[in-house]
Amino acid sequence: MESLKSAHPRRLRPRKPALGQAQSPARLSADTTDRRRSPRYLGDEEQFFGETRSVIERAKPGDLLYLQMYEFENELTHGNTHNATGAPGYADQQAILPGLVEAAKRGVNVQLVLDESSSMSGQVPNKAIVKYLRKNAPENLTIDFYPKKEVNIDHAKELVHLSPKDDGSYEVQEAITGGSNYGNHTAANNDGGAAFYGGDALGAAVVFQRDQAYCRRLAYETPALPEGPVQWLETSKESDAVREQMLELLRQCDTAWIQQFVLTHGDVMDGLKEKGTKAHVVLDSGWSTYDKEAEADMLAAGVNVVWSNPTGGAKMHRKEGIYLDAQGDFLAGQIGSANATAKGLNKSTSHRRANHEIVAFVRPYESAHYSTKPLLQGMLEKAQENLANGVATPTPVPIDTEEFLGDG
Repeated sequence: MESLKSAHPRRLRPRKPALGQAQSPARLSADTTDRRRSPRYLGDEEQFFGETRSVIERAKPGDLLYLQMYEFENELTHGNTHNATGAPGYADQQAILPGLVEAAKRGVNVQLVLDESSSMSGQVPNKAIVKYLRKNAPENLTIDFYPKKEVNIDHAKELVHLSPKDDGSYEVQEAITGGSNYGNHTAANNDGGAAFYGGDALGAAVVFQRDQAYCRRLAYETPALPEGPVQWLETSKESDAVREQMLELLRQCDTAWIQQFVLTHGDVMDGLKEKGTKAHVVLDSGWSTYDKEAEADMLAAGVNVVWSNPTGGAKMHRKEGIYLDAQGDFLAGQIGSANATAKGLNKSTSHRRANHEIVAFVRPYESAHYSTKPLLQGMLEKAQENLANGVATPTPVPIDTEEFLGDG
């Protein structure tokens, strides 16, 4: 991960958080000598929101919680506008917002970075969250808005838990990432994420601190990160590292299993077409109008493409990939926020704004106490399940045009 020495030109003054008092970034540490807790695949929204709620509720006084999110809703702020109340993860999703307030009240230092982009109506949906927190949260909860003029949207999704050590540093305990937003409707989606611990989660904390400094127009020196099986990459104004890593894995692998909410990126399609029958792709039916040309192109090359048909207007919202070598062993897995689109994978240029994304790439690694294989195996089995349950011809589900403007 390259160093970000100066996020903005010197002439720009530092910007204060939208809520709370700014503090210097914590000095980070993590135990990387012996990985004793293996990463976990949170294979559906129920597991994802259950673990998210658990992380927030077990944070202790003096701990840090970092949260970066594209879409954040709650019935307290947005009403019950989506038919997801019966979804298994809905109660845990609804517990996130009041849980952050309660964590701050018991002495947890809660820091948020949220997207500031506008919907079609010209409103900034996440401002309702700020209004609620301004009224209910203590001063040790801060909110920064990602600069909306710098990228299309801040589409990164991560939650990081850190605890203080005697030497004054903060040890990274856990990080969660994936495709899931915190929207009222999200619990009904076909989506999920992954949980990483200790040294595997250190990169997620660095990404948050770096992004927070970017919001505040402050310099940030990226600390050296140890080598390990989990690599955290981001797309931004400076970087298209996610795209390059994804394309490199497509070149290296023998077989690829890709699940994408939206897949329209020409380079990715070319990489999949080169694999032919050894590439397997699951797409979301709601985006069939936009993905149809991509599907036809890949089908002509022999790629196994199906459409996922969640019920009730839900989405197949995953952004996941599994790559196998010629022996059928795991080469790597990817999980995070990036759709395979130009906005999702390319860095911003002077004439085009792209998204800010975060993706964890996981390599196979095993020791006496640790293994990434269960996570990779879980991702592969979920891809195979969704492929088996998919259909060759999609029945289009009406998409949310508000989300179309940003989430692609």
